[in-house]
Amino acid sequence: MNCALLTRLGSLFVSLAVAPLWAGGEPHAEGPPTTDTFGWNLADHWLDTWDHRHFSGRGTPYIHHFGFEPAYTGRDLLATYGWAELEDGEEQEVELELEWALTRRLGVVLEQGYIFEDPDGEGSVDGWGDLAIVPRALLAEFDCFLATLNLEVELPTGSDEVGAGEEWHLAPSLSTWADLGRWWTVSTNTGLEFALDSEETEFFFTLGLAKAIRLREGGSDAHHHHQAGEHHHAGSSLAGILSVIAELSGEVVLDGEEDEEDEWVFEALFGLNYAVSEAFDLRFAYSVPLQNSELEHGLRGGFIFHF
Repeated sequence: MNCALLTRLGSLFVSLAVAPLWAGGEPHAEGPPTTDTFGWNLADHWLDTWDHRHFSGRGTPYIHHFGFEPAYTGRDLLATYGWAELEDGEEQEVELELEWALTRRLGVVLEQGYIFEDPDGEGSVDGWGDLAIVPRALLAEFDCFLATLNLEVELPTGSDEVGAGEEWHLAPSLSTWADLGRWWTVSTNTGLEFALDSEETEFFFTLGLAKAIRLREGGSDAHHHHQAGEHHHAGSSLAGILSVIAELSGEVVLDGEEDEEDEWVFEALFGLNYAVSEAFDLRFAYSVPLQNSELEHGLRGGFIFHF
């Protein structure tokens, strides 16, 4: 992976698209990598000890988007409250998500939500959503690029009153992260979701752009050596960094009910993530529909606790 070329292309894109914000962030060296990355090597490092880091080898912060799993592996607890106004009522959800890196390349995510629905002209209902388990494998690691394979398994454990507990879902996907330079990053998630009982197949993607800006100094441990299990950051402290996030998501039914097939649904999200400390982030986002969505608008807020 030619990180210098990727940075130059990213610099050109960002300078043309969002020039006023370009000056923020911190430059990084264009020399040799500062970490021992394994590239596309699929044979080694599967059982290596997980290395706790919030920055890439070039000193760029890893930013957790709102609508999809990141390409990096970590140990985080996310708590999110979401509210949405839909065409036929309102919906609220409280969700807990535990992301746990098992080794340098392997991890798992657990997701569980509790849903409140208030449809127009009907009584309110609430209940547990389905439990999701997501094994993950880091396929590629460069200082400027990551790629991770996910397999989300959604178990029918929830309440049928909120549309859960009906069937198994499998959703293989690929998450990527690329460093554009100057603390600009682009992340993607692309995959297929299979409903095993109804045999419906859906394609989905999310494209995320993020800009990290340091608002205050939080100390530096950039050059500290560490033993296994200790925190290590190939850059300045995470505390005091504000991340501005934009996401575009789309989905389409490939095989299912005829009136739903080939009809794209698009939504956009704009959010902020602020690292209060090394271990704690606060987050807020606003969602809007773009095409064929039942969403009128939505809000979500929460926090991330970094273990």
